[in-house]
Amino acid sequence: MNNRNEIQNTFDPNRDVLFIGNGINNLRKNNNWAKLVQGLQQVTQSPNPPKDLKSNFPLVYENYLWWGLNNRSIQSEKDLKTLIKNFLQNIKVNSIHKRIFSLKPKHIITSNYDFVLEQTNTPVNASIIKETRYSVFRKYSGRIQNVWHVHGDCHITSTITLGYEQYSGQLQALRNYVATGTNYASKNVPPQDLIQRLKNNAVNYDSWVDFFFKNDIHIIGLRLDFIEIDLWWLLTYWARQRRRNGDIISNRIIYYIPEKHAKKAMGKIDLLRNLGVEVIISKRSYYNYYHALFDYFQGKISKAAI
Repeated sequence: MNNRNEIQNTFDPNRDVLFIGNGINNLRKNNNWAKLVQGLQQVTQSPNPPKDLKSNFPLVYENYLWWGLNNRSIQSEKDLKTLIKNFLQNIKVNSIHKRIFSLKPKHIITSNYDFVLEQTNTPVNASIIKETRYSVFRKYSGRIQNVWHVHGDCHITSTITLGYEQYSGQLQALRNYVATGTNYASKNVPPQDLIQRLKNNAVNYDSWVDFFFKNDIHIIGLRLDFIEIDLWWLLTYWARQRRRNGDIISNRIIYYIPEKHAKKAMGKIDLLRNLGVEVIISKRSYYNYYHALFDYFQGKISKAAI
């Protein structure tokens, strides 16, 4: 196992990987996810979702979709995905995006659908295969770094993962790649499962998933709700394999969260720590939280000062 007890004071852009969530986009009011949800409700002309659905966005999305289809306020799911695409294209770079760029990480993983992290409106699709619905290979090359989109991207609206059907399909693709092996027609995709390839030292970083078993991952701005079943499956599987195969899986996963959010997420935090994920709770919030975090990565402050 990895004996390092402290995160390095400086971020290694060639090895360390950032996993960026929507919290960074949400810092700007016009980018707020709640505004998008409101737009989905308006276009489908749906009533407010029942209280028992509000905390589960994939089911809220399914509820809007099927209300709209049944009441003919939309013609197809494409109407919703197009609305989402238009919303995402208006997201602007903020000061925290600029801090990410300044680190110059070679690889970024993101659950976001937009292309702000690529620093260009016309990123190059560098995936080994270009799927149109589910994929663990979705990679775009930007100006400086490679960005891997976990849950789809707004250039191909059918890939945007929102409802239960797509989350389940994404989980199936993920589990095949990691645990059971794949059956793609393309010869570019290795058929052997990832764990066997790790044992054989045959990992080529064809997928963002490879980093989760080889590199240190820093998870930032991601709520990591329990509805994200694909990511939770991956974390639990990583924990199992790390215990069984500690000689080949010794990377670290670190989850960062502001104290104001941690108070309502202690069950999640306990679970993450039990899985072996390191959790760092910051007393700061909003922009100050992210700026302190990147100061820490750049060796300007200690962990206690985050």
